Amino acid sequence: MLFTFHYKPAVVTVLMLHLLVIMQRSHLFFLVGIFAVLCVGAIITYFVVSAPDPKGPSAASMTLQTSDTQIFTDLQGEPISLDQYEGKIRVVNVWASWSPLSIQELQDMQRFADDYAGDDVVFLAVNRKEHAVQAQSFLDTYDIGGEIIFVIDLNDTFYTSIGGYAMPETVVYDQEGDIVTHRKGVLSYDDLSAIIQTAQ
Repeated sequence: MLFTFHYKPAVVTVLMLHLLVIMQRSHLFFLVGIFAVLCVGAIITYFVVSAPDPKGPSAASMTLQTSDTQIFTDLQGEPISLDQYEGKIRVVNVWASWSPLSIQELQDMQRFADDYAGDDVVFLAVNRKEHAVQAQSFLDTYDIGGEIIFVIDLNDTFYTSIGGYAMPETVVYDQEGDIVTHRKGVLSYDDLSAIIQTAQ
């Protein structure tokens, strides 16, 4: 039996109208979906941006903070807290009287500390495991002092905490307490000047 299709304009018109309604509804659903996705994205972005900074303790606070096992003293043998220098650029040099290279480096550091006095830059010279009398005798012999803050670390905890293996060594922390550079060996005046400019 041969199937014959009879064209009826009214029926076709109705079908076309139904198709248009379906397409409009699909388009509406699509727009609503896009709007919902944008709203969810905005909410997530808000909470991510407004969330507290997850950044943990700075490198400086981890290595320079006084604790039961890490006690720093000055040349008079009095306890000294290095936390007071937070927010400043900290140049920390490790030295000892038995290290001949410490002589020139401390002299350069003294000159630099005097030049940068009052510029929110602090110069700390941490002595390794020597008593204050011995350290002071060395400094007097070579006329080293000025604006440098001398620190005695009898337990050698700072040197250990930075993974030191050379002498001398210098660590520069920026104002946030992050390490700008960790130089093993001698650091010249010009080298230090360039590093400070990077940290500022």
